[in-house]
Amino acid sequence: MAKKANDKSRDLTGPVIPERLLGALEAEVMHFMWELDHATVQRIVRLISYRRTVAYTTVMTIMGHLVNKGLLTRTSDGKRYDYRVALTRDEFLRRAARERVKRLLGDFGELGFDAFVDEVRASGPQKMKRLKSLLERLSGEDASSS
Repeated sequence: MAKKANDKSRDLTGPVIPERLLGALEAEVMHFMWELDHATVQRIVRLISYRRTVAYTTVMTIMGHLVNKGLLTRTSDGKRYDYRVALTRDEFLRRAARERVKRLLGDFGELGFDAFVDEVRASGPQKMKRLKSLLERLSGEDASSS
């Protein structure tokens, strides 16, 4: 099937979603949903089919899982569902990052915190500068709220 010249499906742009957060097809569906804001299963199947063959029922199941995960909402539109984005890509990534940090600190306590800072330090001076800047901003906010 040929791609349409004006179709946004040609490249998957935006921050990469780590595979541990979403499966490959879930990430692909969410890419299109974040581009469109709302769509039906049929529209998402059509967009994916520009790249490869995918079954309608597979996409329908995946979109149901994304509703359960809180990434999409759906409303009935007669015999079909209209799906809408519930979280932006950045909101999703922020939520996932917070959950991972919370789990790290819950599982490892001070050792987890130390390991996080060590990894920031090892990733280069720009990351340390960013961490220091964030801490200074937070310190300023704490002082002004006292």
